[in-house]
Amino acid sequence: MIKWIIRAAIVGLLGFAGLAGLDAYKGGLFNLPEMADDEYFVSYENGFRGIIKVADAPKDRVPPAWARQYAKLYPERRFLSLVFDVPKWAETGWSRCEQVTPDELETFKRFIETSWTEEQRLEMVGARLEFVCGFEIEGEKIGHGVIYSVPRL
Repeated sequence: MIKWIIRAAIVGLLGFAGLAGLDAYKGGLFNLPEMADDEYFVSYENGFRGIIKVADAPKDRVPPAWARQYAKLYPERRFLSLVFDVPKWAETGWSRCEQVTPDELETFKRFIETSWTEEQRLEMVGARLEFVCGFEIEGEKIGHGVIYSVPRL
């Protein structure tokens, strides 16, 4: 009887380890690029992945790269992504994210007002545009998406 309990526990542990590995693979943690100590990452189920440079990152205790999730720095907010149309080969690539400038914020507001339905606009009530993400390929910038946050209720 004890032998079956031990076998069941081993199968359970192996299953848990397999699911954790699959989750890390889907999140892109196996191909996470080199990051400086003040950079954190975001990874979403839709394939959007970004590296964010954080100015006020804690300097005394820097976690390993795979543990530096940006959302853990600000637990009071939920971070959501809005992905742009990009080439198929770039959908799951790691993009670099920068803070939104006032000009980009105004452009995004005009875009929402002119091309979104009322229902889509209601989704953005209380949202704050945080970052604009993209790639630089052969000197040309390609937008990948934006990250916005909403209060965690």
